[in-house]
Amino acid sequence: MIRVKLVVSVLVAFTALQILSLDAVARKVRYFPSFREFSTGRILEPGAPLQLKASDLLITTTEGTIACEDGRLTATLQNNTLSADGFLVTAAVFHNAKGEPCPSTTPLGAATITTAPPKGGWPGLAKARSGQAKVTGPVVLTATFEPHPGQTVTCNWSATKVRLTFIPNGQPIEARVSNAKFKRLDTEAECPKRAFLSADYNLTTQEPHSSKQVAVSMS
Repeated sequence: MIRVKLVVSVLVAFTALQILSLDAVARKVRYFPSFREFSTGRILEPGAPLQLKASDLLITTTEGTIACEDGRLTATLQNNTLSADGFLVTAAVFHNAKGEPCPSTTPLGAATITTAPPKGGWPGLAKARSGQAKVTGPVVLTATFEPHPGQTVTCNWSATKVRLTFIPNGQPIEARVSNAKFKRLDTEAECPKRAFLSADYNLTTQEPHSSKQVAVSMS
């Protein structure tokens, strides 16, 4: 009888421990928000395409500013529902609303902005708890100016990383870059030594079997 009671007690204790462990795991999983389509709630799977688009991208230098009405980053989601979700930025474009060079207030005039991620892309990391993300470089921005017919000035600036902030509150995500610092790579005298990039990016994904871009939230 004592042995039976002991076995039953052990089984009860073991079952209770399993329930507590599963409950703790469930709470831990629920704690981390997930990237999902805002309108449908569909959780994005690894490999999902991402696009960050800004209509107010601004590059500030000591010589003036360069404003791009259309700044886009193309990325791929690497994982989801973790405390830190990975993504890869594979392309970036900067131009005005008509696809032309970005107007500027610098003496050099309008700028054609280009950048090229390395093979495999720039790795990015988004942290759900803090609402912070970063893209690790080096990220190099190249600005080509034509201040006079037949004259070309090329400026290169580089940053080791670009940080973004966002709010994971279930609403469409807006990721903000605030004065990301870029340093001049070349010694061309007409190029400012530093440039600071700011932008508010709207995060979207492409619907499956469609070309339509839809808002992404985290909840």
